[in-house]
Amino acid sequence: MRYRLPRSLLTTALFLSVSACSSLPQPTPAVERVDGHIGGLDIKYNVSVTSAKPPTSVFGKQIDRQWHANGAAALSVRVDSDKRFVGNLSAMSSVGIARIKLQYQSEGVFRDNLPAMNAFSSKFNITAMTSRAYTVKVDYEKKQVVFSDYGNSSIQTLTQDRVLDLVSAIIYLRTGLQQGAIAHTPNRFTLPIVEGTYIQNALVSIEQAESLSTSDFNGTAIPVNITFKGKDKNKQQMTIWFSPEADYLPLKIDLVAGSYKITFLSDRHQ
Repeated sequence: MRYRLPRSLLTTALFLSVSACSSLPQPTPAVERVDGHIGGLDIKYNVSVTSAKPPTSVFGKQIDRQWHANGAAALSVRVDSDKRFVGNLSAMSSVGIARIKLQYQSEGVFRDNLPAMNAFSSKFNITAMTSRAYTVKVDYEKKQVVFSDYGNSSIQTLTQDRVLDLVSAIIYLRTGLQQGAIAHTPNRFTLPIVEGTYIQNALVSIEQAESLSTSDFNGTAIPVNITFKGKDKNKQQMTIWFSPEADYLPLKIDLVAGSYKITFLSDRHQ
């Protein structure tokens, strides 16, 4: 039997309308020469997946349903001379005979010095338990968004001038912090994000810098919280730690949705 995981565990697309929040200035993307491309990054992570489902009772006996899996993950971003970007975030871990795989891919272009997503694909699989895959394509000229989920497609009218996903949101935030367009002190603002088969609002909060230690880094980092609601209306959250001491690389990522938590800790970066 196959069960579906909450959509928000698998991706995020942020477009916010919170009256107390402010809009961002227009940062300029960092310019770095990486493998013949203009701008980019490569980070390897140690990853852990935790399920904290409450105990259940079977024939009067309490069954603990918590489990933990370890593995590896990677984030890569390439930006070419036409300012087109491709970003990939992938992870794999295992527990017992089950394997957990996650794959996000984002494609888009920098417009007005900020990334805008054109296409996004999300795949999430827990062997013999959960499978989830969908794609999103954005046509800014036709003002349309096409969502494809298990062979079913739907077209929605695009009312935003920019749409992001989990990967392009990381690029957006890093760019703003690098250029000083996003304040390093506690701060709130709104962003655009695609979540499953719809676009919803989310809140971005910049927190106070704190200590961060991973296998390849020991210093300070700025936590950035992205809070939104999943399809089941439960509050979901992703937190990304960007380090000023490492060119604002995202050295830690926590993705929390429902009873699942995925933690990425940098193991090797450049």
